[in-house]
Amino acid sequence: MDGDSPGRKRHNRQSLRSLVLSQAGIPAAAAIMNFVVLTAALSAANAGLYATARMMHSLAAHRYAPQWTGKLSKSGAPTRALMVSSVGLLLAAIVSVVAAESAYLVLFGISVFGALVVWIFILVTHMRFRFVRSRQNLPASPARLKGAPVTSTLAALFIAAVLVSTGFIDGLTWAWMAGVPFFGLLLGAYFYVDRRTKAGGDRYDPLAEEIKHAHASRSSDNVTHVN
Repeated sequence: MDGDSPGRKRHNRQSLRSLVLSQAGIPAAAAIMNFVVLTAALSAANAGLYATARMMHSLAAHRYAPQWTGKLSKSGAPTRALMVSSVGLLLAAIVSVVAAESAYLVLFGISVFGALVVWIFILVTHMRFRFVRSRQNLPASPARLKGAPVTSTLAALFIAAVLVSTGFIDGLTWAWMAGVPFFGLLLGAYFYVDRRTKAGGDRYDPLAEEIKHAHASRSSDNVTHVN
């Protein structure tokens, strides 16, 4: 574990690149490589902050996150959501220093497990969405996936197979070891918040609204025909 840790491997790869650049006669090779690596890391962190801030704002709009996190600044930026996301980034940085040998594996495992499970959920939700629209005799959605629901089912099964395979691949076992507990924590938080916000009765559900309008329109048409 000590000699094969991800941090040590990255350091060795970076050192090899610097050595190759130095032997190629490129001055300040190590400084150039460090600049490239740091720029890439900062770019990834910036993209992550942008995505999490947008997600936090969206969750607050649907009452899955505290309402204050969804408020915008005078310029229209989700600054409060960005601040919460920045706290998460800071905690991740602290963990990477305190537990350098295991932090990368845990975070990598959570991200792999989360990405695969989320895509399975997206495909299952798409199939459910089509089924509900068909059952309620709603018009076909303008955004159609070719071959659905067959293509959605095949894609979901393929991703599920990839997810299962991670438990047998060296270096990816952390996807289950860290991903399952974290996912369980998220599920518990979701059901808790969902139960509380449903009690308020003011959550906007676009599909439910469309079904209600369609039923109202049919009822109006029936009354018109009777008269």
